[in-house]
Amino acid sequence: MFQETEIKLRIDPETANSIRTHPILAARQAEGWRSGVIYNQYYDTPDKRLASAGVALRMRRDGDQYIQTLKYNADSIAGMSTRKEWDWYLDSPDLDLSVLDSHCWPADLKDVDTRQLAPIFRTDFKRTRALIRWQRNMEIVEVEAAIDEGSIETAESSDSICELELELRKGPDIAVLELAHSLAESTALMPCDLSKSERGYKLLVQAEPNYERAFLQWADTVKVRTAMRDIGQALLADLVSLSEHFYTSHDWTSFCRLHRKLGILHQYFQVFRGNIPKLVREELIEYADAFFNDHQMDAFVSLNEINRDDYAESVFNSWIRSHRWGRLLIGFGKWLHTELSGSDQSIGATGKTSDYVLISWLKNEIVRTMDILQKPHINLPGEEKLMRYGVISRPIPLRLSFILGCFWSFLDVERPSSLLRELEELAFCMDRFPLDSGRERVVYESSLKELQRWDEIITSKIHEHVF
Repeated sequence: MFQETEIKLRIDPETANSIRTHPILAARQAEGWRSGVIYNQYYDTPDKRLASAGVALRMRRDGDQYIQTLKYNADSIAGMSTRKEWDWYLDSPDLDLSVLDSHCWPADLKDVDTRQLAPIFRTDFKRTRALIRWQRNMEIVEVEAAIDEGSIETAESSDSICELELELRKGPDIAVLELAHSLAESTALMPCDLSKSERGYKLLVQAEPNYERAFLQWADTVKVRTAMRDIGQALLADLVSLSEHFYTSHDWTSFCRLHRKLGILHQYFQVFRGNIPKLVREELIEYADAFFNDHQMDAFVSLNEINRDDYAESVFNSWIRSHRWGRLLIGFGKWLHTELSGSDQSIGATGKTSDYVLISWLKNEIVRTMDILQKPHINLPGEEKLMRYGVISRPIPLRLSFILGCFWSFLDVERPSSLLRELEELAFCMDRFPLDSGRERVVYESSLKELQRWDEIITSKIHEHVF
């Protein structure tokens, strides 16, 4: 058994060709590019027990070599994952069931009759690979760069494969993200958290992505740093999942969900702005704001449903081609992996707000938000509001959505689902609910009451503990 650490990046055929001569890879290339076709057959029981247990079993033919592999699923960050893997080199394409013992076989599958394992889909592709080697902080790093081009085939459907994998062979995990981030500066890359086997299973069972993940039930003594890390990782996972879903579906609804999640990311950077280092902030906030406020979005209001699908695809493709999409997601993942992981490169230090107790910090943010809601301009009619104050109203419901949506479980209160839906409509459907319709005032009054209730709960908690 060994730990496989790699980052998976969607590319197009044009990018696949340019990767081979990319200056960064060329300067660090330890071995020349070599190509070969790899054939892979995946197996599972008729009721997909392996997939349910989070493992994948395949037989690979690479040249004259047969390799049986068992892999565990893994959580990913900006396309980078670390998973357990077992390989057995065999003399034939037949599965060797005798090696699937307790050393690798999940406990959830101990009652499975392995004789029921049968082929379910294939992933056959041409792999062009090279060994990349460089020195990082007095340490040698080795990464295999592999360009895979082929297809995933089930009995009834198929999907194309065109991706770049950067697999760590030697050195620290962060080196893979650093390499991907450097490539993203001049290359159209899209992080993908789905392995080829997971994509194969998605072809068998079409499903919507999980874009509303539950946040952790933190202890009262948890620090702001932990909340920043956990919320950031959940947002990044949602963005990668939603972008992957739109990449394959090209439908307007999934693009709307992606854009709304960008709005929440926009507020993540605003709310935690003081805890993000300047160099990171300048890049990540700039890109997040650019996507969220993309002027191309204005055209959607006048388009019919069919044209919206096509236009959404063109907008998303422009995000990827501009290199900004890859730089935002990979850069965000790199920051979460280092500055918020407690590593020796972390930004936290005694006295920084990232080291404050979360509940005290949250009280301050809630009080600040209540002050915003009680400002005179909030209750002005929309046209007068814009004339007198130049107020852009969307950040207000987005700020409320971020706070109410991220911290309800921390305070052990019921999720304010209906209010969150109202705030989402207020932020993203201004053409349906004009500023002077009175709807805004009603939603803000409800939000203020909810925040006042939260403030009372926090005050009580603070009195019970000494922070």
